[in-house]
Amino acid sequence: MNTYWGDIHTHTFCGGGFWRSIEEAAVTARQHLDFWAPTEHHDDPNFDWDRICRTTREADDPGKFVALLAQEVGTGVEGDFNVYYPQEGAPEYRGMDLHEAFKIVRAHGGIAIPHHTGYKVGTFGTHWEKYFHPDIAPLAEIFSMHGSSERDNGPWPLELGMGPRETIGCALSALNRGHRFGFVAGTDGHNGYPGTYGMGLTGIKASELTRSGVFDALKNRRTWGVTGDRIDVKHFSAGAAGLGESVRAGNVDMGFDIEGLDLLDTVDVVKNGKVVRRFSAWEQPDNNSGPYACRIGWGWGKRGETIEWSGKVEVKDGAFARIVPVFGAPAPDTYEVHGNTVTFNSVTNGYNGDWATHRHRIGGDCGFCLVIEGDAATQLRVEINGIKASRALGELMQASEVHCLPVAEGAWPWNASKVKIYPALPANRFRMQQAWTEPMKSGDFLYIRVRQDNNQMAWLSPVFAE
Repeated sequence: MNTYWGDIHTHTFCGGGFWRSIEEAAVTARQHLDFWAPTEHHDDPNFDWDRICRTTREADDPGKFVALLAQEVGTGVEGDFNVYYPQEGAPEYRGMDLHEAFKIVRAHGGIAIPHHTGYKVGTFGTHWEKYFHPDIAPLAEIFSMHGSSERDNGPWPLELGMGPRETIGCALSALNRGHRFGFVAGTDGHNGYPGTYGMGLTGIKASELTRSGVFDALKNRRTWGVTGDRIDVKHFSAGAAGLGESVRAGNVDMGFDIEGLDLLDTVDVVKNGKVVRRFSAWEQPDNNSGPYACRIGWGWGKRGETIEWSGKVEVKDGAFARIVPVFGAPAPDTYEVHGNTVTFNSVTNGYNGDWATHRHRIGGDCGFCLVIEGDAATQLRVEINGIKASRALGELMQASEVHCLPVAEGAWPWNASKVKIYPALPANRFRMQQAWTEPMKSGDFLYIRVRQDNNQMAWLSPVFAE
């Protein structure tokens, strides 16, 4: 099956205004995602079901891009769910009774996914025992702009006004109590920019890029959630089972092939809530052979200063194996690939952090993650807003480099917008294959958690022993 990437948790408040419109969001989604779902708030005064249905219908393009019909429903205090439908025909729901909403979901073959579950119940955390119904809820959202709901003592805490986390709402606690579900991630972005980097994305394994193909992958838990970098699951197996499936209890042959976009610092095997095995790219023998992972970024600079970017990135004596966009608000960001050259236009608006708390914003720069076939002599050439650079991958394995755009006379030079060429990594640092035998008894669950050196993470849907 193929890997596809999407954001199934986005907001525009339909009409735009401070946020971009749902139609503009659809255009952005098509520029850098494979699938998308607008999950507008059911209780917002601008909620317009007819407009949502029309936009997803017009954006859907089988084989090229999938737009799912969806909306967000919730009680306001005991948890929020996004509901999704495999086809059109479902009515809108504007009430505050999740049980009534779930009747509609069942009647139309839909699914319901809880999100930011790790908040305390009463402050938008999920009341699992009251509202989680396995017949319509195959998945839970493990990461979004709120942070991670995997576990209470893990990274990426839930930090918005509803925080902090509480153990009972976290995904790991729910799994330990016998609930079964897979993992997805979505931005929950309220900026009308689906797929904003660093706010959560979902990877799926599907046989085709259609509504039925994507929906089948979600319903059957062939999914994983990532924070930002599109960490690819080339292969995962547990005996005869794959992602999210049930496996026969006993000594189970396990295996995975994972390709990150930065150094794979830890790949944890989590069984029944405990790390039973830990792998790391640091343990793999030195080998400077390709393919190579590298990253190009542009942005930073003066807070709130809008910069328009255009340029190209090309490879000489090599080839692109993957070109992964790293895009975020403001729009537009577009790119085209022509053989060994990628051209782009982009917009950034500078650093947008909070000097008082030192919490920096997700975004402020855009770029590409690249996987390049070649050798140490392969040249990576960059031409962006008048900045030109050409470096051999062998050089980039030794050091990164930053180039500054000119600033106005009298301006602070540190406020310059910048272009960064990141260090290159050989294959044995960002890709890993492992195989082992794991004893599994009935009732056990096991999942893979990945953390890169740049702190980007992935969570693979669990397998369950019977």
